[in-house]
Amino acid sequence: MKSRRSSSFNAGSTADIAFLLLVFFLLVTTMQSEVGMQRKLPQLSNETPTAPIADHNILPIFVNSKGDLMVNQEYLELDGLRSLVKTFVDNNKLGTCTYCQGDGLENLSDSPKKAVVSITSDRNASYATYISVQNEIAAAYNELRNEMAVREYGVEFDDLKGDVQEIILRSYPMIVSEAQVELGSAVATAP
Repeated sequence: MKSRRSSSFNAGSTADIAFLLLVFFLLVTTMQSEVGMQRKLPQLSNETPTAPIADHNILPIFVNSKGDLMVNQEYLELDGLRSLVKTFVDNNKLGTCTYCQGDGLENLSDSPKKAVVSITSDRNASYATYISVQNEIAAAYNELRNEMAVREYGVEFDDLKGDVQEIILRSYPMIVSEAQVELGSAVATAP
Protein backbone atom coordinates (compact mmCIF):
# COMPACT_ATOMS: atom_id res chain seq x y z
CA MET A 1 0.00 0.00 0.00
CA LYS A 2 1.17 3.36 -0.92
CA SER A 3 1.00 6.10 1.56
CA ARG A 4 -0.77 9.05 0.35
CA ARG A 5 0.72 12.41 0.98
CA SER A 6 -1.63 15.22 1.45
CA SER A 7 -0.86 18.25 -0.57
CA SER A 8 -0.75 21.30 1.65
CA PHE A 9 0.33 24.82 1.22
CA ASN A 10 2.42 26.51 3.84
CA ALA A 11 0.54 29.76 4.43
CA GLY A 12 2.80 31.00 7.21
CA SER A 13 4.86 33.28 5.00
CA THR A 14 1.82 34.59 3.04
CA ALA A 15 0.84 36.90 5.87
CA ASP A 16 4.41 38.22 6.04
CA ILE A 17 4.45 38.91 2.31
CA ALA A 18 1.07 40.65 2.46
CA PHE A 19 2.29 42.81 5.33
CA LEU A 20 5.46 43.75 3.47
CA LEU A 21 3.46 44.66 0.36
CA LEU A 22 1.13 46.80 2.47
CA VAL A 23 4.06 48.65 4.06
CA PHE A 24 5.68 49.10 0.64
CA PHE A 25 2.56 50.65 -0.90
CA LEU A 26 2.02 52.92 2.11
CA LEU A 27 5.57 54.22 1.79
CA VAL A 28 5.60 54.84 -1.95
CA THR A 29 2.06 56.20 -2.30
CA THR A 30 1.73 59.97 -2.13
CA MET A 31 -1.29 61.46 -0.45
CA GLN A 32 -2.69 64.56 -2.04
CA SER A 33 -3.27 67.32 0.46
CA GLU A 34 -6.01 69.85 -0.01
CA VAL A 35 -5.11 73.47 -0.57
CA GLY A 36 -7.05 75.92 1.52
CA MET A 37 -6.98 79.22 3.28
CA GLN A 38 -6.94 79.83 6.97
CA ARG A 39 -9.35 82.62 7.84
CA LYS A 40 -10.56 83.91 11.15
CA LEU A 41 -14.21 84.79 10.86
CA PRO A 42 -15.34 88.08 12.39
CA GLN A 43 -17.25 87.99 15.64
CA LEU A 44 -21.01 88.05 15.41
CA SER A 45 -22.32 91.55 15.90
CA ASN A 46 -25.83 92.50 16.92
CA GLU A 47 -25.40 95.92 15.38
CA THR A 48 -27.03 96.58 12.06
CA PRO A 49 -25.28 98.77 9.53
CA THR A 50 -26.46 102.36 9.88
CA ALA A 51 -25.89 103.41 6.28
CA PRO A 52 -25.37 101.67 2.96
CA ILE A 53 -21.83 101.43 1.65
CA ALA A 54 -20.98 104.12 -0.86
CA ASP A 55 -19.98 102.85 -4.31
CA HIS A 56 -16.55 104.47 -4.16
CA ASN A 57 -15.80 102.44 -0.98
CA ILE A 58 -16.28 99.15 -2.84
CA LEU A 59 -13.59 97.66 -5.08
CA PRO A 60 -15.48 95.18 -7.32
CA ILE A 61 -13.39 92.26 -8.57
CA PHE A 62 -14.99 89.83 -11.02
CA VAL A 63 -13.43 86.47 -11.93
CA ASN A 64 -14.89 84.82 -15.02
CA SER A 65 -14.93 81.13 -15.91
CA LYS A 66 -11.65 81.46 -17.83
CA GLY A 67 -9.88 83.00 -14.84
CA ASP A 68 -9.80 86.54 -16.23
CA LEU A 69 -10.07 89.40 -13.74
CA MET A 70 -12.17 92.49 -14.22
CA VAL A 71 -11.79 95.36 -11.76
CA ASN A 72 -13.87 98.53 -12.11
CA GLN A 73 -15.09 97.41 -15.55
CA GLU A 74 -11.50 96.94 -16.84
CA TYR A 75 -9.54 93.75 -17.35
CA LEU A 76 -6.54 93.36 -15.07
CA GLU A 77 -3.70 90.87 -14.83
CA LEU A 78 -3.33 89.08 -11.50
CA ASP A 79 0.09 90.58 -10.85
CA GLY A 80 -1.41 94.10 -10.83
CA LEU A 81 -4.11 93.30 -8.28
CA ARG A 82 -1.99 93.72 -5.15
CA SER A 83 -0.90 97.29 -5.90
CA LEU A 84 -4.44 98.22 -6.97
CA VAL A 85 -5.88 96.93 -3.67
CA LYS A 86 -3.21 98.79 -1.69
CA THR A 87 -3.95 102.04 -3.54
CA PHE A 88 -7.70 101.59 -3.05
CA VAL A 89 -7.53 100.77 0.68
CA ASP A 90 -4.89 103.34 1.66
CA ASN A 91 -6.49 106.23 -0.27
CA ASN A 92 -7.56 108.58 2.57
CA LYS A 93 -10.11 110.50 0.51
CA LEU A 94 -11.53 112.27 3.58
CA GLY A 95 -8.11 113.30 4.89
CA THR A 96 -8.97 112.07 8.38
CA CYS A 97 -6.60 109.09 8.37
CA THR A 98 -3.32 110.13 10.03
CA TYR A 99 -1.48 106.92 9.15
CA CYS A 100 -2.61 106.61 5.50
CA GLN A 101 -0.15 107.24 2.70
CA GLY A 102 -2.67 107.50 -0.17
CA ASP A 103 -3.28 110.45 -2.48
CA GLY A 104 -6.91 111.05 -1.50
CA LEU A 105 -8.30 110.34 -4.96
CA GLU A 106 -12.00 111.06 -5.44
CA ASN A 107 -13.00 107.69 -6.95
CA LEU A 108 -11.32 105.50 -4.29
CA SER A 109 -12.15 104.64 -0.67
CA ASP A 110 -12.67 107.19 2.09
CA SER A 111 -10.35 105.35 4.50
CA PRO A 112 -9.05 101.82 5.20
CA LYS A 113 -11.84 101.27 7.71
CA LYS A 114 -14.50 101.90 5.07
CA ALA A 115 -12.83 100.08 2.16
CA VAL A 116 -14.57 96.88 1.04
CA VAL A 117 -13.03 94.50 -1.49
CA SER A 118 -15.84 92.63 -3.25
CA ILE A 119 -15.02 89.40 -5.09
CA THR A 120 -17.59 87.90 -7.43
CA SER A 121 -16.53 84.71 -9.17
CA ASP A 122 -18.17 82.60 -11.81
CA ARG A 123 -19.18 79.13 -10.61
CA ASN A 124 -16.92 77.65 -13.28
CA ALA A 125 -13.85 79.68 -12.30
CA SER A 126 -10.97 77.51 -11.17
CA TYR A 127 -10.24 77.15 -7.51
CA ALA A 128 -6.58 77.98 -8.17
CA THR A 129 -7.55 81.36 -9.65
CA TYR A 130 -9.84 82.11 -6.72
CA ILE A 131 -7.07 81.25 -4.23
CA SER A 132 -4.61 83.42 -6.20
CA VAL A 133 -6.98 86.40 -6.03
CA GLN A 134 -7.46 85.86 -2.28
CA ASN A 135 -3.69 85.60 -1.80
CA GLU A 136 -3.08 88.88 -3.63
CA ILE A 137 -5.70 90.68 -1.52
CA ALA A 138 -4.26 89.25 1.71
CA ALA A 139 -0.74 90.19 0.58
CA ALA A 140 -1.86 93.77 -0.09
CA TYR A 141 -3.25 94.10 3.43
CA ASN A 142 -0.16 92.43 4.91
CA GLU A 143 2.09 94.90 3.09
CA LEU A 144 0.02 97.87 4.30
CA ARG A 145 0.17 96.59 7.88
CA ASN A 146 3.89 95.91 7.65
CA GLU A 147 4.59 99.37 6.19
CA MET A 148 2.66 100.98 9.06
CA ALA A 149 4.53 98.89 11.65
CA VAL A 150 7.90 99.91 10.23
CA ARG A 151 6.83 103.56 9.93
CA GLU A 152 5.26 103.85 13.39
CA TYR A 153 7.27 101.37 15.50
CA GLY A 154 10.45 100.69 13.52
CA VAL A 155 9.92 96.91 13.34
CA GLU A 156 8.15 94.43 11.08
CA PHE A 157 4.48 93.69 11.82
CA ASP A 158 5.22 90.04 12.71
CA ASP A 159 7.75 91.18 15.34
CA LEU A 160 5.13 93.25 17.19
CA LYS A 161 3.20 91.78 20.10
CA GLY A 162 -0.28 92.06 21.59
CA ASP A 163 -1.93 95.45 21.71
CA VAL A 164 0.36 97.10 19.18
CA GLN A 165 -0.47 94.43 16.60
CA GLU A 166 -4.17 94.90 17.37
CA ILE A 167 -3.88 98.64 16.76
CA ILE A 168 -2.47 97.99 13.29
CA LEU A 169 -5.06 95.28 12.55
CA ARG A 170 -7.84 97.73 13.48
CA SER A 171 -6.19 100.43 11.37
CA TYR A 172 -6.27 98.19 8.29
CA PRO A 173 -9.22 95.82 8.78
CA MET A 174 -9.50 93.33 5.95
CA ILE A 175 -13.10 93.65 4.79
CA VAL A 176 -13.79 91.25 1.93
CA SER A 177 -17.19 90.44 0.48
CA GLU A 178 -17.47 87.24 -1.54
CA ALA A 179 -20.09 85.93 -3.95
CA GLN A 180 -20.26 83.10 -6.45
CA VAL A 181 -22.63 83.52 -9.38
CA GLU A 182 -23.13 82.77 -13.03
CA LEU A 183 -21.75 85.90 -14.60
CA GLY A 184 -23.33 87.35 -17.69
CA SER A 185 -21.64 87.08 -21.06
CA ALA A 186 -20.62 90.76 -20.96
CA VAL A 187 -18.42 90.12 -17.92
CA ALA A 188 -17.55 86.49 -18.58
CA THR A 189 -15.85 86.92 -21.94
CA ALA A 190 -12.47 88.53 -22.38
CA PRO A 191 -11.80 90.60 -25.51
